Formats: sequence, structure tokens, C-alpha cells
Amino acid sequence: MKTLVLPPAKKSLVVASSILENGGLVAFPTETVYGLGADSFNVKAVAKVFKVKGRPSSNPLIVHVKDLEMASELATFDDTSRHLAKIFWPGPLTLILPLKKSSKIPDIVTANSGYIALRAPSNPIIQNLIELFGKPIVGPSANLSGKISSTSPNHVLSDFNGTIDAIIDGEDCPMGLESTILMCDPTKIRILRLGVLTEKEISEKLSDLKIESCLEGESVPSPGSKFRHYSPETPIVINSHEKGKDEILIGFGETADAEFNLSEKGDLVEAAKNLYHVLREADWKAQSTNSTRIVVSPVPNSGLGLTINDRLERAARKD
Repeated sequence: MKTLVLPPAKKSLVVASSILENGGLVAFPTETVYGLGADSFNVKAVAKVFKVKGRPSSNPLIVHVKDLEMASELATFDDTSRHLAKIFWPGPLTLILPLKKSSKIPDIVTANSGYIALRAPSNPIIQNLIELFGKPIVGPSANLSGKISSTSPNHVLSDFNGTIDAIIDGEDCPMGLESTILMCDPTKIRILRLGVLTEKEISEKLSDLKIESCLEGESVPSPGSKFRHYSPETPIVINSHEKGKDEILIGFGETADAEFNLSEKGDLVEAAKNLYHVLREADWKAQSTNSTRIVVSPVPNSGLGLTINDRLERAARKD
């Protein structure tokens, strides 16, 4: 299979929509990371997503929708979830909601949980593709399962060249980290995955509700909340400024002897945007120079730093 790299033009969206309609796979940009898209109603197409990613079937997929109206055809919204969607959609928010029995979403998408993960991305390329296609599109991150997420078309091509039909070149993703995943109860909002939408931003809009973290051991399957994720091939050590012989250092702020830096000025927004790109670059250099480890400097554990550290901690897991 030859993987097409399509420019972000209207003709490309027509080609991409045709590929999806015929059960193919298309990678697309969002404001967060690149997604690997398939027709969410097509069981065989969705199964291809799991196969090419090497993704466990117990790890459900996020479904991308055009807007709240399309989402409401798939899931049951409570008042809080609907309010969140109205505030933060389109944008980097994913909501876990009860799947409607009338929905055409197959069980493979939801890991047989009875719940569905929905997001309306703000990137105009994927917005226009969903509108043209006329149906929701599954879109887990376009990377090999457990490995570093993709924030550029070159990242996607390095993982899937020859195994997917096409990539829409939307250049680099501006945010660089995945969406925040929430699930609502009548009295509280549960964070199932940290993302670029911070707890502070959420609480400012819904100050009357308690927000709690359920990042581990959550009974409702949530994409990206379990398993080792975001990992380079080279072993990674975090929260250290010191590198040994044959090691590569990724700095944050002013860091001596760092081969790479998430943000030389210590800016968390810049660091979030750069994280996956820098991890990939450091991994490629480590492999080409036979370096034994990647060492990452400490990142402040507040605001976006919480999400960055979540990703680094998962990347550094042994299993």
C-alpha cells in the first residue's frame, strides 16, 4: 500500500472522505495531536485501526463529531456534560457518556463498556472532513500503541507509511498534547485523563461542582488512561538534570549540556507543544548514536505541567 500525503485542500478532503467511505484509514490533524481516522460505524474499518496501531481491544477509541447535535445522536447527555460541551466544544475536551441504544456505534469502539468517548475538535481540517463525510469518525492518536504520539505528518508517516491509506498534512499541531477526558456525575466532574484543558480552566466555568481525579483504576474504560503510553524506544529517566556517559539530556528552562530543550524560557505552553516532537528527536538521536538512556529535566508540577509530567511518567514506566 502506498500512503498518500494529501495537502490541506478541498480536493484532499473529497479523497479522504472517499477512502473512509470505502473502509480505509486516514490520519488527520487536530489542535492537539494527529488522529488515525476510520468510519466509526464500520466494524471492519475500526478493526483495522486496532490492528495497525497494535492497540489492545480493551482500550476504547475516541469518536470525533462535528458538534453537539451529532454527538447527541450517539450518547445521552446530562445537564453538566451538555454544559461542558457548550463551553469547550469545539476544543480539547473529550466526554465519556452513556451510549444510546439507537446508536450505530459498534461495541469494538467502546470496548463493550456501554459508554462512548466523544470530542468535537476545533481544527478546521477535521471539522470540514467530518461535515463532508457526514458521519462521526473514530480518531485515536496516530501512533503505534504505547509509543510517542504524533504532532506532525512526518511523525505519522514514520509510524504508518505503507499501512494506512492517507495522511492529511495539516503541519504541526499547535497544542501538542491530547484532550482532557471527563466523566460527569450529578454532583462532580471526574478527570479520567489529564490533557491540555486544565482543571483550573474547568473549575472557573463550573465552580459549583467538585472536580476529582480518577486517573488509575477507573471502572469505565477511558482512552489513554491505562497502559504504558508515549514511550520512546530508548529507556527514559525523568526529573533529573544529570546525564551520564552515552546519555541524552532533554532540558526545561536553562539547562546546561542539554541536547534538546522543551522550552528554554521555561514556558509550559511551549513545552507542551514541543514534548512529543522533542521525545521523538531525542529517541532518533539516541538510536543513531547508541545512547543508553534519555534523561529529562524536572518540569513544574502545576497547570499544564501536570499533564506534561503525566505523559513523562507513563513514558518512563517499565510495563
